[in-house]
Amino acid sequence: MRFPDFKPCLFVVAENGELLSHEPHIEEWLGNRSISVKGQSYKKLLTMISPAWESILPHSPIQLPPSLFLPWEIPEEGEPLFGLNLRQISYEDTYFLTLSSELSRSWADGKGESSKSPLPDALRTLSLRATNAETRLETYMANFPGTFFSQRPDLSFNYLGQGAEELLFQSPEPLYKNGGLFLNALSVQDRDRFVDSLRSNSGTSERFSITYRIRHPDSGEVRYILDVRTALQTPSGMLIGYDGVWLDVTRQAIAENRLSDTVWKENLTHLTNGLAHDFGNLMAGIYSVTDMQLSNIPVDAPMHELLSHIKGSSLQAQKLVRRILDLHKGKETEKSYHDMRELVEDQLDLCKILVARTTKIELLVPKESLPVHIDEFTFRQTILNLTINARDAMGPEGFIQITLRRVEKGAEMSGELKQPMGPAPSHGVVLAFSDTGCGISTDILGKIFQPFFTTKESGKGSGFGLYNVRIFANQHEGKIGVASVPGNGTTFYLYLPIVEE
Repeated sequence: MRFPDFKPCLFVVAENGELLSHEPHIEEWLGNRSISVKGQSYKKLLTMISPAWESILPHSPIQLPPSLFLPWEIPEEGEPLFGLNLRQISYEDTYFLTLSSELSRSWADGKGESSKSPLPDALRTLSLRATNAETRLETYMANFPGTFFSQRPDLSFNYLGQGAEELLFQSPEPLYKNGGLFLNALSVQDRDRFVDSLRSNSGTSERFSITYRIRHPDSGEVRYILDVRTALQTPSGMLIGYDGVWLDVTRQAIAENRLSDTVWKENLTHLTNGLAHDFGNLMAGIYSVTDMQLSNIPVDAPMHELLSHIKGSSLQAQKLVRRILDLHKGKETEKSYHDMRELVEDQLDLCKILVARTTKIELLVPKESLPVHIDEFTFRQTILNLTINARDAMGPEGFIQITLRRVEKGAEMSGELKQPMGPAPSHGVVLAFSDTGCGISTDILGKIFQPFFTTKESGKGSGFGLYNVRIFANQHEGKIGVASVPGNGTTFYLYLPIVEE
């Protein structure tokens, strides 16, 4: 008896048993005989291999079990030794059949009848090797820093490997029936990008990858997933699903975000040094001219107050230029002790100049002192950046509310909101800027603190205002957060630790 050592072969069958397509090496199973595919019955095809299967195979693949053992030869006595395994999966009215060599289960288990031929021993050895290989594969998959998956076109799953529950923050069982649960698990900001990637890559058999975030529904913990998958297609090009692997790349993503801040700072050095020098000279000129004019105008004249504001703003602009240059030189911030309430109240006059006269600004501060250890200049600039951001989000009839309040350790920093910042790590103070503007859509909410990111028209925004606010918070062991509802305004929260008395 010849030992058939053929590689597995896939062929596609219609519901009526008609053979639609097959892999070219099916001819190896047929003794290198060429066959005509069109109108051919899958049963007729297989009985070309062994006529004995005529009584075993149904006419329609509907009646096939998921796995069917077809003996290569039927002995007069005892059980068959070797045969073929016919596996089938279906999609709608199409059946995908895989033919592969297989040792009968009784012989694989070592329970088959004895034979003088050395073939059974050889086959048992082969089976043992296959079992050992399977064990090694299971061990590898258990220690793999991710998991394998097989997914249908509707995003429901055929298979989810070990670790899927940990990666997705949910039980995998419902995902086998409902692909929408998987899509909902993705971060809102990443869903459209994920769907677009599937649309653009599902028409090819090339492997593709995409990174997205999975957010825990209760704790808010975020996990970054690298999804590497291949689209599975029929010979006619119909999509039948995806095979792929998920890798947890959370640590790498966090490290890259930290690195990006460093890279941006390095790049900004070359970009701003020349501009800062010229800008500083310009502000110095404005300061000198304004100071000269103030000496010629009575103190009680209306123009005197306006020129005083211009002089103060030009002086602050010169300090900003020096601060930018110091940052690029690696100079540490000059922190000192201040009453945050007094700084905010003092900066309010300049904030009012930056907005339209019809824009109302309301300041709510406590009567108690709020001592903080901060760099005064960068804090003042932070207030201006938040004011400008609120102004640009509104029309001239807008309303800005600035609130300053003390928070105790463990208390919610952003108050009673659906988008909380979380508990305060220590006793501190929260500065809140609320506006009545257009709000921020969820698809860009996660990008607003990135450098160069802006939704403003070209020339009307640098994309560094909120980025600098985040840098200030990080440098002072603080936190920055935002709550926004499109059409109902936005509130920014700046938390800073308070100096314990």
